Amino acid sequence: YTELRQYIRRLTRSGVDAGRYVADLLAKPAMLAGNLVMVLLGIAIAFRVRRQGLYIHVGTCIGAAFLYFFLSSLALPIARNEVLPPLLAVWLPNIVFASAATFGLFRSRAPI
Repeated sequence: YTELRQYIRRLTRSGVDAGRYVADLLAKPAMLAGNLVMVLLGIAIAFRVRRQGLYIHVGTCIGAAFLYFFLSSLALPIARNEVLPPLLAVWLPNIVFASAATFGLFRSRAPI
């Protein structure tokens, strides 16, 4: 992370466009935060276990993980090509899934 940030500084000082590398730099903490977001989403899904059964919820979690991976892999090229601002583009999957997890946690009741 530090080396990439220093490389971006050197590129911008020399007048070279470093937008691609800025997107990569911003994607690093976003991918780390994705783990926390997916854990929160898994907890929200786990609290909804009732009559449907465990396997349906496991399948839902696996489907959500694949959807998150798909959106994250789309977000990086969007950020590199500056279709959206890089900060928004790389954090958008986290924002969407964190919102879904928060909504699910507020709607669920603890199984205790």
